[in-house]
Amino acid sequence: MGITRKINETITILLMNQKHMHVKLTRCTKCGKEYHEGVKNFCSNACYESDLQERIKESCNDDATHTKKLS
Repeated sequence: MGITRKINETITILLMNQKHMHVKLTRCTKCGKEYHEGVKNFCSNACYESDLQERIKESCNDDATHTKKLS
């Protein structure tokens, strides 16, 4: 009975993989990696946080009301 169970598990895994093959992948807006599930158009939380930090820095540098480095 052990071999039948192993065959059934293998068939289940193959069917699950086949379902994922038909799912369209999304491309990460930060690194360009393709993924199935992610965080707000990013493949991972790290890419999302990195992009968020870059946008904060850019907006602070472009805004004249923020204090720049004093020499």
